[in-house]
Amino acid sequence: MEDDYIQLQLPARQGVRGSGRGAIGPLPASHPVPLSRLIFRDLKLLITLSPEEEQTSQPGHVQQAQPNNGRMEVDLEGVSLQMDTFKPHGSPYAWRLAFSIHQLEVRDYVKKSGGKPARWRRMLGHHFMARTPRDPDAVMFQVELEAVRPDGAGQAEEEYRLSAALLPLRLRIDQNIVAFLQDFFSAPEADGGTKERLGGELTTPTASIHQPEGPGVFLQKVDIHSFSVVIDYQPRRLDAAALTAGSFVEVLNLVPWGGVQLDLPHVKATGLHGWPALGSAVANAYLQDIASSQVHKFVVGVAPVRSLCRVGWAAKQLLSIPADQLRNTTISSGSNSDVALTRQLRRGVTSLARAVTLEALGLGASVAGGADFVLRGGSGVGSEHPAGLKEGLKQAAQGLSSGLETAASALVYSPVRSVQEGHGLGQAVARAIRNAPGAIAAPAAAAAAATRVTFLGMRNALDPERYEERRR
Repeated sequence: MEDDYIQLQLPARQGVRGSGRGAIGPLPASHPVPLSRLIFRDLKLLITLSPEEEQTSQPGHVQQAQPNNGRMEVDLEGVSLQMDTFKPHGSPYAWRLAFSIHQLEVRDYVKKSGGKPARWRRMLGHHFMARTPRDPDAVMFQVELEAVRPDGAGQAEEEYRLSAALLPLRLRIDQNIVAFLQDFFSAPEADGGTKERLGGELTTPTASIHQPEGPGVFLQKVDIHSFSVVIDYQPRRLDAAALTAGSFVEVLNLVPWGGVQLDLPHVKATGLHGWPALGSAVANAYLQDIASSQVHKFVVGVAPVRSLCRVGWAAKQLLSIPADQLRNTTISSGSNSDVALTRQLRRGVTSLARAVTLEALGLGASVAGGADFVLRGGSGVGSEHPAGLKEGLKQAAQGLSSGLETAASALVYSPVRSVQEGHGLGQAVARAIRNAPGAIAAPAAAAAAATRVTFLGMRNALDPERYEERRR
């Protein structure tokens, strides 16, 4: 029992009310009539994160492609807030704050090559699942914070109770975005010192800044409901020195992984002193659960392993025909048993063939995308996933046309232009020879990209549910 702690009678349903129905509404039955109430309803906020200065490449430094181009947007819709205050005497409740967000999206700014217009790509948002659609009235995020008086008379310091709930999330992130967020939210330099990046982490030569100590925040009770998050991560570079030194973070940068669904558990805590203690308690609960029962999901998230697991699951379904069904078929020669067994086997074979086809198309698209990335010198052209085979063939034709135009420009148009400018035939031939490697790589890269979007179009046509989940 902590000092100045009193047990207050709690309502039958604690935490977030109405399964995430929003912040605005009646108070729980245990609360008195509020003295005042402040309400903000259905606000829309758009927050843009961008660096103060554009980074310029230094001489001799090869600048890597930045997917977010140093810009990020946080889009909040349906933001609602309700603040209730209570009488200073005669009630253990001091005030209560409820806050909810109906729709939340974080987007990064993707700059395309080839003169194509840039686009915004969703980085964080609700995880859409075709088989379990979202209730349109449910909010994505809701938190309730209330202050109570331990002595009931307002003489002691207020203590707090916190509850929060989230809908399933989908996070698509890469190494450059992580670096951008580290740079953006890092503490400013007090003496003009420069930041250094060692092993993927930001460090500063200045002394650490200690926050001033003040009255501690005491959290009587914390209740954070369970939720899931699906993570796709794309590494961009690998720090071999840090990996050799045993850095676990660099292990995650070895290969891209996606579709890693982490089921974060329900967290309950009492008697926490300060917000850092809350963060540590929640982080420890999540990390312990992941380390004990969900580490294997990161291995399954690697594309080849994920494909093998899906095919293996389909094969298991085929091979796990109930033994009693086989016995009944052997014992009884009735046509009904034969029809049932045949139907079950047909479904199993169809499911296995479908899984093998989908994963083969996915692996083929990944290999083609890797070839495109290598042929373009580490700057593969990203494109939207085609909805079907027709759209995939259209994108493939456009990519092939662009690659052939690039090759023709390097081998024909550029030397001809050199002759027209009066440089002579020898210099035109030399220019054509210099352009030959790039001219050869351009059609090959275009062919690889065309193969990728064709395979993706075929896969999305066969599995539209997975396409919808990825698109949203």
